[in-house]
Amino acid sequence: MVEVFKTNISRKREANAIYKQLKKCFADGKISFDLDDCERILRVECATHIMDIEKILAIFAENGFTCAILPDDTQSENLNGKL
Repeated sequence: MVEVFKTNISRKREANAIYKQLKKCFADGKISFDLDDCERILRVECATHIMDIEKILAIFAENGFTCAILPDDTQSENLNGKL
């Protein structure tokens, strides 16, 4: 399972702090930030279990940041009948 999130994290130091907390919850997951993207992207990939999205959102909120799931463009296009 892969989820992509829009965040308001702007500094590498902030991203590293959140990364460490996420890694505790998703030790087997691949977690990365793209702070150069205008959406300040967080990408989380977990192969062995279902991702607890509420936990991710809670970690951000507890640290004073926001995080929102970005919609899958392919899924959105399918729902709109474009594919």
